Amino acid sequence: MTVMQQRILPIGFGWRFLFLQAVWVVMCLDVSFFANELDAMMSVWVGGCAVIIPQVLFVLIYFRRSGAQHARKIAQAFYYAEAVKLFATFVLMGLGMMYLDLNAIWLSITVLGAYFAALWIPAHLHNNPFKVAV
Repeated sequence: MTVMQQRILPIGFGWRFLFLQAVWVVMCLDVSFFANELDAMMSVWVGGCAVIIPQVLFVLIYFRRSGAQHARKIAQAFYYAEAVKLFATFVLMGLGMMYLDLNAIWLSITVLGAYFAALWIPAHLHNNPFKVAV
């Protein structure tokens, strides 16, 4: 597939990313629970919500519009959904940091780990470590 070609992704593809991100958040919650740190658990919970809620919005917006349509409409839906996702992530993280006493390290580990897990794990599941699953 060349750079100019587009591949229409199946409907369940976005939900798989969401599932991988939820697994990462649950793993971080388990680690913070066993560390007996309440502020770490709250930070992981807020970070998980800051990742999962925008990802649900992305999946609903993009995959609702990415059926058998013109490629330009699919690209517009993708960019619109990605902008909504990034804006919602920053707003939720900002509100959490502003109004709650959160641990920035746990929050960052949860948010960045959830995004990297959704990209890195599917690439390695298909035995191709150099292909990013986007």
